[in-house]
Amino acid sequence: GSFPSSPGKGSMTGSEIGKMKVLLLSYSHIERDSRVLKHVHFFKKSGYDVTVCGYEMPRNKRFNLTEKIKYIYNIFVCPEKSVEILYGNLTPQRAKYHIIICNDWNTLPLGFRIAEKTGAKLVYDSHEMATRQYGIRMPKWYFLIKPLACFIEKKYIRSAGLVSAVSPGIVDALRKKYGLDNVMLLRNIPLPVSEGERPGDQKLSNGDIAIYYHGWVFRHRGIKTLAEAVRRVKHVSLYLRLVGDDQWMRKKYGKDRNIIFLDPLPPKELGRSLPRFDIGTALLPPTSFNHIHALPNKFFEYTMAGIPIVC
Repeated sequence: GSFPSSPGKGSMTGSEIGKMKVLLLSYSHIERDSRVLKHVHFFKKSGYDVTVCGYEMPRNKRFNLTEKIKYIYNIFVCPEKSVEILYGNLTPQRAKYHIIICNDWNTLPLGFRIAEKTGAKLVYDSHEMATRQYGIRMPKWYFLIKPLACFIEKKYIRSAGLVSAVSPGIVDALRKKYGLDNVMLLRNIPLPVSEGERPGDQKLSNGDIAIYYHGWVFRHRGIKTLAEAVRRVKHVSLYLRLVGDDQWMRKKYGKDRNIIFLDPLPPKELGRSLPRFDIGTALLPPTSFNHIHALPNKFFEYTMAGIPIVC
């Protein structure tokens, strides 16, 4: 569907755009979700009134047996309830929204309900292919979450006036799978860091080649392979800025002299720190459709920082 133009790009004036309300829904830690923050930045820059509904802190919930049984039961009876059990309840402010952006498949039921009530246009930012996130190598996802993602996406995706994804391969796959002609490419390009905010060419001073990685600490992302390679060579140090539960990595590699664990940073501060390193890494073994077609944030962040990339 068509969407209201930005000021100066259509018939609407800046004051009219300013009356337009955008709601972004995301089951994520908003301060660390660079894609959501970019949506906020560009909509606000275009004059929209933006509301974000997500989590202020990471949600690390452990499920008891009763919740697990209810989750599995509702996959077959009321899948939307299973989404709430797994991800929690978002309660956005009541308002007359004009555009609702669903950040990932799990926000589609809530976004659809609000759009029905308010008459808002629904946007689905799928990021990647929700139904092919991982393969059989992650059996919990494959048997317990994939069926839910398949049902929810199939039920609601055609209600969206616009669908977006991060790479051409995923855009093509969504178009073919659901017969859509409204899927657009929206790459994970970070906001630029101004020259005044950069630390210059000051490199780390221990004399080693400084290899860097930041991102989620999932075991299937090749981080362990990278660490094992680095610990076997001299004059190379690996700097890890991990998100999520990294205790298994710290326990295994925390005593290695040349493997250094750094504290996480908000997305807006990452770009300032990157020029200090010699090489950036973005290792995704081709174990799933999404890994094969991925084009992650860090690829563009390293590029904008001017450091070589090993992918």
